Amino acid sequence: MRLFGLVKPEALGALPSVLTAAQQLFAISRLKMVNLDAEGSSRFNCSSGPAVAIEASLLGESPDVAERWQNFLSSQGGAMVGSQNNGDTSSDDALFCFGAPAPMSDPRGYATACLVKPHVIKEGRLGEMVGAITKQGFRVEALQMFTLGKDAAASFFDVYKGVLPTYAQTIAHVTEGPSVFLQLSGGADVVHDFREACGPSEVELAKVLRPNTLRALFGSDSVRNAVHCTDLPEDGALEVGYFQHLLSL
Repeated sequence: MRLFGLVKPEALGALPSVLTAAQQLFAISRLKMVNLDAEGSSRFNCSSGPAVAIEASLLGESPDVAERWQNFLSSQGGAMVGSQNNGDTSSDDALFCFGAPAPMSDPRGYATACLVKPHVIKEGRLGEMVGAITKQGFRVEALQMFTLGKDAAASFFDVYKGVLPTYAQTIAHVTEGPSVFLQLSGGADVVHDFREACGPSEVELAKVLRPNTLRALFGSDSVRNAVHCTDLPEDGALEVGYFQHLLSL
């Protein structure tokens, strides 16, 4: 059974807690920020604007999947609406949302890219990660779960080939399961500021020198170091544009 939920535009502040609660009971297979127009607003009886669509399945077997999903939706304090569909096909609501355009703003503005690595999703800590990012003042302009193919990963990380000792292991990790791309804004210095928030790429160093950074809090080693972030201010638009193109294919 495929389960669908939508975090309403007026409740996006609850997204971190929604994701944390969802990952405790369900396996998220698709996740995307979408821009609800008047049709979408009417369909889901909510405001128009950015919302987050979730498609999931229950962890383990249970005869009362639909009931458990409805209980989960009800427990989110009105932040969500949803539905379910028997079998292996997506519900009409899911098809509507995942076919809708993402609200990605012009990357030529002040923007930076964040790639939440597969181990964070596997550990059920995506909600914590999103919360840690937004609490520091960064605004999520776009968000989407996807799995990097080997060619795309090699192309994106090509600049690190021959420079990063763990290049091969990094490629293997980012292609082993779903990652989540976030386009972030936060002022003219957003690339620098978010890189500082991520901390050193060496997790052990981050834990000692910058214990409150994302890599110190969520990373485990130099490969599973929680996030990739844009390094240079001039690359913010390039990296965001790269992922926008990749996710539009």
